[in-house]
Amino acid sequence: MMLSIVTPVLNGARFIERNILAIKQLNIPFEHIIVDGGSTDTTLEIISKYKHIKLLHQEEATGMYGAIHQGFLSAKHQYITWINADDMPIPDNFSEAVEEATEKNYDVVYGDSHVFPEDGGAYRYHKANPFGRYFLSKVILPFVQPSSFYKRSLYIPSNYFNYKSFKIIGDLDFFMRYTKTDKLKVKYISKPLSCFFVYADSLGGKNSRLASIERNSLQKKTRWYDIFLFRISKYL
Repeated sequence: MMLSIVTPVLNGARFIERNILAIKQLNIPFEHIIVDGGSTDTTLEIISKYKHIKLLHQEEATGMYGAIHQGFLSAKHQYITWINADDMPIPDNFSEAVEEATEKNYDVVYGDSHVFPEDGGAYRYHKANPFGRYFLSKVILPFVQPSSFYKRSLYIPSNYFNYKSFKIIGDLDFFMRYTKTDKLKVKYISKPLSCFFVYADSLGGKNSRLASIERNSLQKKTRWYDIFLFRISKYL
């Protein structure tokens, strides 16, 4: 029992084979679950070439995070993560990180990432922040999402994805709640675990205004929650 990877996709023929082939190079036990949101290009044709893929068709129009949620509910392994169709793991580093997590019973593991702008911009090395829980409390995602994985057993107790409220920054909302679990063992690994690709017509790139609105909403929610805890603490 090791790793379940979920890949949500919608008309991702441009990227999906690169994603599948990179994940296929992992040298640990894994399952690759692809949740298709109704692709009309050649995405499904490409996926059909790979018999190890567990293909799910999205049950409702719940967006990317709804698709990931559906995939997580069908996951079988100890650790879960999602790697979008346009991203890919670094197989050796990711495999070693999962083996270490299994051996030492970590709950959340994250690392660095290579970031590649596909519009010809400059490559950069994204170094994750080792103080992840602190930055998440400040509504800042301290790592690139595909460079992380976490225990499946904590997904439902963390109230899973709030995909009805968040279409763009659901990952930040999820990790903020996930890492509030008591006695959580979080491990930062100082090596790149994924390649993250940035391009103008990505979901985030096309919806930067909505991402800003969602972030402001999350910040307000977090401030009110902190004020509430401070006030009731005086009576405990």
